[in-house]
Amino acid sequence: MRIKMKHGIHRWERGFSLVEVLTVLAIIAILATASIALVNSMRPPGLRAAAATQVMSALEEARLKATEKGGRVYVGFTDESHAQLEHKLNSFILFRDATKEELAALPLPPEDNTVRGVALSNWQRLPGGFFFDPDVPDTVMQDASLIMTVEGLPGDRVRVQAIAFERLGQVVRPPGYSPRLVITEARMGPDGELISLPAGDAVKFVIEIARLTGRVTLKDTYTTPVP
Repeated sequence: MRIKMKHGIHRWERGFSLVEVLTVLAIIAILATASIALVNSMRPPGLRAAAATQVMSALEEARLKATEKGGRVYVGFTDESHAQLEHKLNSFILFRDATKEELAALPLPPEDNTVRGVALSNWQRLPGGFFFDPDVPDTVMQDASLIMTVEGLPGDRVRVQAIAFERLGQVVRPPGYSPRLVITEARMGPDGELISLPAGDAVKFVIEIARLTGRVTLKDTYTTPVP
């Protein structure tokens, strides 16, 4: 509104009052909250299913290859140590141990504490925004005994968390329990740190591999295994 002054000069009213400013800020906050909810609701529902199917299919393929070939087959999952940011905590590969003949043909033997592997698949990556959760206790990504440094796979020498199936389809690495892999929705920070989404927004699910049979099941919740 403007107020007409003498001699045709106009004066604008002074700025907004405190009440008006607070009202506008409250409206902006409400709209921002509604926008976030709308974006979350528009998230493709198939991504979770795609991530679960991708990993479960790889595990089942490794189990079948172990029974067909009559030898050990690994599935290796990248951890936080991977040199490439885009592969941290979201990539996996099937491989086997090199045979004695393959090792003998190498110009140099593997370095200490390094395994020579032979890839049985290409590297695969989870759908964008999904990662192997490294912080849940009693899971594959938390078990230090599953760490393997492998050379001979596509790309550079790499450290992975590896589980293994044997000729009867059973899990032999890790020994003694059925491994669990927790997959969570998050985002990767610029320095390679995994940043959790706000509570209630993130999707998290569990893939469990039966120790004696190697069979894979999907669970929506995580519970601590009973010794």
